[in-house]
Amino acid sequence: MFKKGLSCDVNSYRPISLTCVCCKITETLIKEKMLDYLLHSNLISNHQHGFLSRHSTCTQLLECVNNWTMTTNGLYLVDVALYRLF
Repeated sequence: MFKKGLSCDVNSYRPISLTCVCCKITETLIKEKMLDYLLHSNLISNHQHGFLSRHSTCTQLLECVNNWTMTTNGLYLVDVALYRLF
């Protein structure tokens, strides 16, 4: 599908998913059952933000900043290690 820009530029297009509806529905059902099992068995931490509903990178950042603020207000030191992938 053409997005914008030059029509001769490969980066101006986005891919189209050709997955059938039956596969998408099956994938959603399996994902829901697996998440239910993992959450009820306490195999996923409440601090996981990667793929849970109502959890995102924004909620992860807000939680981190809140924890850092609470810690520094208690006169404790906070060490943060960042890793850049690229």
